[in-house]
Amino acid sequence: MDIKAQLEQDLKNAMRSGNVIEKNTIRMALTNLKMAEVERGGQIDSATQLALIQKEIKMRQETLEVSEKEGREDLAAKAREEMAVLSRYLPRQLSEDELKAVVAQAIEEVGAAGPADIGKVMKAAMGKVQGQAPGDAVSRIARELLQNRK
Repeated sequence: MDIKAQLEQDLKNAMRSGNVIEKNTIRMALTNLKMAEVERGGQIDSATQLALIQKEIKMRQETLEVSEKEGREDLAAKAREEMAVLSRYLPRQLSEDELKAVVAQAIEEVGAAGPADIGKVMKAAMGKVQGQAPGDAVSRIARELLQNRK
């Protein structure tokens, strides 16, 4: 079952159970998936669906950081709950060490010599970790590993 179908099923269940946070979070994610389909003029693939879910989680993470900084625990708690709901639709996330291994392998595959080759490394690594790690984490690790290759 693709992510969109799972979201639709879970929305029905959330509406039955009366879980407002879950219902609203799933609705927002579904809306964004449907908007992406309209923009592209048809169905979107599972990789794009994963990317959109990751984007939703990243937005909640930013909200969480700002809320904690400003002492708004109510908003921070809501952001945490929404992130937990959205995380269910992503595959198992790679640990830091697993991600480093994937990026190191991508560096070897493309023959990256230094920081100037970040684009090649990112392209190779993101293809391998699709949905299992956010792009900013991949980029951060790639930059760290490439800095050591100067």
